[in-house]
Amino acid sequence: MRRKRLSVFVFSLLAALYAFPAVACDIFMAPLPTIRVAYDPFSPQDIVAPFSIPITNRSSEPCSVELHMSDQKGRGLLGKSLTYELKDDNGGSVNFGSETRDLITLLVLAPGETRSARLSILGLRGQLAAPGFYSGEIEVRVLDRDGNPAALAHQTLNLTFEVRPQLSVNIAGGGTKTTLDFQMLAPGQTRSVFVQTRSNLDYSLEATSKNRGSLALEPSVGTESWTIPYTLSCDGERVDLKSAVTACSNNSSGAGYGQHQISIEIGTFKDNRAGLYRDFITLEIKPRF
Repeated sequence: MRRKRLSVFVFSLLAALYAFPAVACDIFMAPLPTIRVAYDPFSPQDIVAPFSIPITNRSSEPCSVELHMSDQKGRGLLGKSLTYELKDDNGGSVNFGSETRDLITLLVLAPGETRSARLSILGLRGQLAAPGFYSGEIEVRVLDRDGNPAALAHQTLNLTFEVRPQLSVNIAGGGTKTTLDFQMLAPGQTRSVFVQTRSNLDYSLEATSKNRGSLALEPSVGTESWTIPYTLSCDGERVDLKSAVTACSNNSSGAGYGQHQISIEIGTFKDNRAGLYRDFITLEIKPRF
């Protein structure tokens, strides 16, 4: 019995002498470039900006690590102005406009191996943002999967979203040209058309008339000028077309869609020469400062 106890004691002592401590992961992550995104508030699709984060295992043993990414400015870019989503190629995603959790991506690295986490920044469609630059930061930390809270590597990923001025106008239903046909002219006749606008800043619609607010006989006959006056109104407000003037404007700030009713009313005329009378009106959308 004494010999057996001695042999067990010696065996346990040898096991303790030959136990090696685990090799800590030596992880390297290079400084990350700024991610720049051109954001169109009227795009029908999300704006996608792919990028990657390379991670290198400089230790002599395999390393299993987690890449933790969290928003540093709180729920999107510049507070409530513009939100984004972060996705990885494993199907993970976080909407930083509504979630505060980290996006976590797993990487298993052999000794000396460099692998990249492939990710995408999504500027979510339908955000009616005013022109300007929107900045944000994502904290990127590499953690050992053994539960040690100390980061093996740490970097800050800077984001910049640029929203450019957007101004456009078209005829309701599509297109940029239309004809208002009065058929047989008579004083007091009225025709209307709706124009639609799209903008992310305050604007004015400027109206110009080729014949300065009159329908002119085409082709002209002789040296006499045959004209018929008319009145243009935008949303019920009359506009003097003798010079380039502001016809109508929006009254709200920021981005959005607008609609304006353009009406033409034929004025008084008498004993005009028979023929085709015509004018060309141009509506131009311009920023209003």
